[in-house]
Amino acid sequence: SRAFEQSTARLQATLDSMLDPLVVLQAVRDESGALVDLEYVEVNDAAVAYNRTTREELLGRRVSEMFPGHLDEGPLALYFQVIESGEPAVLDDLPYVNERIGAETRTDTRAVRCGDGIALTWRDITERWQEQQRIIEAERRFRMLAENSSDIVLLCDRRGHVTWASPSLQRTAGWTL
Repeated sequence: SRAFEQSTARLQATLDSMLDPLVVLQAVRDESGALVDLEYVEVNDAAVAYNRTTREELLGRRVSEMFPGHLDEGPLALYFQVIESGEPAVLDDLPYVNERIGAETRTDTRAVRCGDGIALTWRDITERWQEQQRIIEAERRFRMLAENSSDIVLLCDRRGHVTWASPSLQRTAGWTL
């Protein structure tokens, strides 16, 4: 009916307006009813762009076909648990070697049961994670230099209070914080 078509079009427009990728995956079960895979039944534009594919290439395909790493690295088992338990999954800083992108990515991922499947959305935090790693490494190098320097190094807050002093201050002046 026309009302159903309009409703479907509105739903698709809503999904496609989302900035984060979203997919709906249907359970694939074996003869005994055990979960063996998930099949793409809906994807938004952000998921298509993120995975460098087309909607037609994803829809009807299984996760294991498109992303075999999900089997080896464990996300698929986590998604199965969401379906079986009904408990949502919140997976922050999830590392994954994305076969389509050809690089390790980091995502904040959310999965909720949707019938006999899941709705899955994620946010790529790879750049933020890499920047945090650069900061951690810079702080490590600074600390190593400052703690092993013969110069006296003081760090002060905005009010001028000393918040850190190099070990050389104690060796040179006998002062401690």
